[in-house]
Amino acid sequence: MFETEGREVFEKREAIIPALDICPGMAIADVGVGTGVFSLPLSRKVDITGKVIAQDISPEFLRGIEARACKENLPQLDSLLGAEK
Repeated sequence: MFETEGREVFEKREAIIPALDICPGMAIADVGVGTGVFSLPLSRKVDITGKVIAQDISPEFLRGIEARACKENLPQLDSLLGAEK
C-alpha cells in the first residue's frame, strides 16, 4: 500500500538516492522510516562500515524493516522507536 506506483516519493526514489551522494562508512538517520523505501537501499550504500538508523513512531513499521534488514543481511541498519514529540 505504501510502496506503490503513483506515490511521488516511491517513483522518484531511484533519482533521490544517488543525489544524496552516500559513501561507505557514513552514518545516516532516516527519520520517519515507514516501510524502509530509503533505509534499505541506503544501508547497502553505507556498506558494513557505515550505519543507518531507521527511526519511526510505529512499532509495526520497525518490525517490518528489521525483518527485511535481517533477510537481506544488512546489520548496519539499526531501528529506533521514537515518540510523537
